[in-house]
Amino acid sequence: MCCATGGQPTAIRARAWPAIAARWSITLGHPVTPAQVALCMIDLKLARLAYDPRHLDSLRDVAGYAAVLCEVSR
Repeated sequence: MCCATGGQPTAIRARAWPAIAARWSITLGHPVTPAQVALCMIDLKLARLAYDPRHLDSLRDVAGYAAVLCEVSR
């Protein structure tokens, strides 16, 4: 495990990411990988931080999603 985020180890959280990728694949009409899901979530949080750089939850979320990216990229 890379680290703990959201009160859960990232390895546990990472188990849900293939299911998220499968749903996004249906929604978007093309294959999406768990790593792409994590990258998109990081990008979402970075956009939020561009609007409000003091939003500390978004900073923590970026770190958490980066840890998930580490797990799903293995």
